[in-house]
Amino acid sequence: MNNFTTTYRGFVQGLVTQQHHAIFATRHKEGQPGSLHRLDLSAEVPNLTEAALPCGANAFTRDEKNIYIAGDNGKLYQAELIKG
Repeated sequence: MNNFTTTYRGFVQGLVTQQHHAIFATRHKEGQPGSLHRLDLSAEVPNLTEAALPCGANAFTRDEKNIYIAGDNGKLYQAELIKG
């Protein structure tokens, strides 16, 4: 088993997986915008990418190709599940 450590800001609001990716969104208690994080575990050294959100994430769900994020501003956002 390999161990990997990475950094991110905020509280994780949930986690979904697709193939060898782990996708999670964050929310900040001080009300700043969160981020959508995609962790690619397919390489020897995992890669974490971050996409800024216009608000914090309250919850999210997914289908085969997309992720749907319920923002803390009352709006719903959609993004590709694996690609940024």
